[in-house]
Amino acid sequence: MAGIDISEEMTTAQLEAMAGGELLKAEGGYFSQVRNTKKSSQRLREALVDTDLSLPLCLLMAQQRDCIVYKEASNRHLKLVCNLLDHCMDTFVQFGLFLSTHLSVDEYSKWVPSLTVLGQEYHIPPDAVFFMLRPLVSNSVTVKFLEGEKSSKTEGVDKKTRASQMEANFCSASQEVMEPLIEASKLLFPPRIWEDISPRLFTTFWSLSLYDLYVPNGRYEEEIVKAKASIQSVEDNADLQNSSKRKKEQDRGQTLIEKLQEEKQRQEDNCRLVLARLRQDKESWFSPKVTKNRTITQFLQLCIFPRCRFTAIDALYCAKFVLMLHTLHVSNFSTLLFFDRIFSDISYTVACCTENEVRRYGRFLGQLLEITTRWHSSEAIYLQECLQTPGFISMMKTSANEKQYLDYENFRHITFKWHFKLTKSLVVCLESKDYMQIRNGLIVLTRILPYYPKVYHLSLALEKRVEKIMEEEKEKRADLYTLATGYAGMLKTHRVHLVAEAEFHNRDERVKAQNLESESKSFKGQDDGTLDFKEEKLSVTSKARLSDSPRSTDDGGRSSSKSNSAPSKEKDKDREKEKEKTKLVKSEGKEPPVKKEKKDLDTKMPSKENVQASNGSEQSSPPGGKAGQRRQHSSESSSTPESIAERDLKRRKTEDNSKSKLAETAKDKSVSDGLEPQGKEKVVRHERKRDRSADQDEQRGAEKDSVATKRRKESPEPVPLSQLPLPPTLSDELVTKERKLKVMVAKKDIHNVKLPPSPRLPKTVVKKEDDDNKTMKKEENAKDDERSSKKDEEKIAKKN
Repeated sequence: MAGIDISEEMTTAQLEAMAGGELLKAEGGYFSQVRNTKKSSQRLREALVDTDLSLPLCLLMAQQRDCIVYKEASNRHLKLVCNLLDHCMDTFVQFGLFLSTHLSVDEYSKWVPSLTVLGQEYHIPPDAVFFMLRPLVSNSVTVKFLEGEKSSKTEGVDKKTRASQMEANFCSASQEVMEPLIEASKLLFPPRIWEDISPRLFTTFWSLSLYDLYVPNGRYEEEIVKAKASIQSVEDNADLQNSSKRKKEQDRGQTLIEKLQEEKQRQEDNCRLVLARLRQDKESWFSPKVTKNRTITQFLQLCIFPRCRFTAIDALYCAKFVLMLHTLHVSNFSTLLFFDRIFSDISYTVACCTENEVRRYGRFLGQLLEITTRWHSSEAIYLQECLQTPGFISMMKTSANEKQYLDYENFRHITFKWHFKLTKSLVVCLESKDYMQIRNGLIVLTRILPYYPKVYHLSLALEKRVEKIMEEEKEKRADLYTLATGYAGMLKTHRVHLVAEAEFHNRDERVKAQNLESESKSFKGQDDGTLDFKEEKLSVTSKARLSDSPRSTDDGGRSSSKSNSAPSKEKDKDREKEKEKTKLVKSEGKEPPVKKEKKDLDTKMPSKENVQASNGSEQSSPPGGKAGQRRQHSSESSSTPESIAERDLKRRKTEDNSKSKLAETAKDKSVSDGLEPQGKEKVVRHERKRDRSADQDEQRGAEKDSVATKRRKESPEPVPLSQLPLPPTLSDELVTKERKLKVMVAKKDIHNVKLPPSPRLPKTVVKKEDDDNKTMKKEENAKDDERSSKKDEEKIAKKN
């Protein structure tokens, strides 16, 4: 009715056309040609103005958004609530655009209240407040600017001075208009909020539009070329023989070209003046007293996130504003930290959006990815736009006041880290069973497809999840199935642009080491707000984990090889020190030191020769598992005191031989090193200590053997099974089996016992037992029948 179309399925060309003037919007911003809506729009305007319904309707639409979410959503499905919120938002935007375009400046300024009234009395959110006030702010600035231009002298002034005069007039006009807004905006939030972010930055961000920051030169040129082509087609058309019709068409095309050129020039002048004003105010936006982490957190929370989900044009505006902050070299604003906070984990933001909001948020992410891919594509572009900027400072040396900037190769590593984090977050959304997360994740993937994914194995991880969704949702939820199939088809066509990880960033360890030593091994988080980026490195195991489950990877995106490098170096140093100590001890004639744990084990465990002597015939079949341990235990328990004495003699002989060998080697080494007297004394001391320890071990072993022999003598001998009487009946047989088992368990000789075969009862005995059981059952059934009959008789007697 008013000629204003609201659609979320706009192409990038249409969005760029919407960034221009009114004529460019009408020519290239809508799907269909805008028809003549002067009469219908005029009737609607008169109806609203006459009845004074424009302000109440606008305020109710702005307040209804919060009512849908917080008051009416308790008994409704989440999908329905999201659809209602999207419809309310679209209607509010369409109605506000109609009022701003079809009402005069005086009429619009009369019915729109001030910032304090809208925020304090009507409790409207800041995004809706500034959407209503933005046309008034721009009009008031232009009026003040034109008044200043009339008073300034323009005669006999060259172009440069004239341009500087215009910029000064525009800055003063905007300063007069913005000061009351800055003071009023402080009342929208608590005072502690303004400690982290400047209110001037807040009002500047919300008062500007995409028309003030970006000129779509390409779209203006395309429309001019189309108009010229239409004029040429009119001239070549033989059907238009009437000269008047042909001339009208040619004049219409020519006037369109002139109007487009004039509109383009006006927008370029406006952008130039706005940038001059921003350069003047940029030093007051971010305070050096506050850390960069806190300022960027508040900037994201109060400015970027609310506006990038408001409309599709606002999503494009947010990306352009961030790029403007980078190109203007705004101090205390870290571009790297901002991008890292955006790309680190988008799963929570995606899960909180409605369908239209997540489409706008996907456009915002796509614009940021376009910027990073352009910097990543060429080293010359990176050196020109990023190297010497405050946003790419990696470290600050306070001693010499030197700044270290991030080099190109490390930026490629960080870009890969961002792509990895995006994959991780989106896989979390796709693997969840929640409908909203799966749908929003697929929508974001379709929006950022031209710039993500770029690495082959990350694309494979996404493709597996999408195929799983297609299988699971084929017969359950049709809308998810269609979204998944559409993205899968687009992803297959996008495979041509995929590259390997080695091509995306240099994985050569030598180059990495040089870059990390020369520039910075990591961005260390300090009080001044610098970053803590470590180089992102995907090993083969991390790739496999990513393809299986994203939760297994590190949250910070760092590889496990670096985290384990420090302890491994310490272990190597300890080993080298131990080797040096052993060499010194051997050179002095000592035995290398042994840890206490090993000595204790040597005293407890017998030697190999002793084990062989004790086992005897068991060497042919080594014990395995629990059965082998039981056999070894039984053989040791059945050994006699004579075998124990033989073992002690063999052990003493082996120890004497080892002592003599050690003494001879120590003498030889001491003589060769020229340390014979000192070496002899040390060897003698060492031998005495070993003799004392050996005697103590022998005493302990003899005491243990004596205790074991006493226990064996005192314990009674087990009764052989051949002497036990055979069971005559089944019940007696069970009793005797239990008795046998108890005896064998008591004597711990159950593994050497061979049980006799169970006796088989004759058939006659079995038949007798069966007959007895049947008679017992019959008797029990008869008793039950008697009881039931008695109960029935008693009931009948009671009734009578």
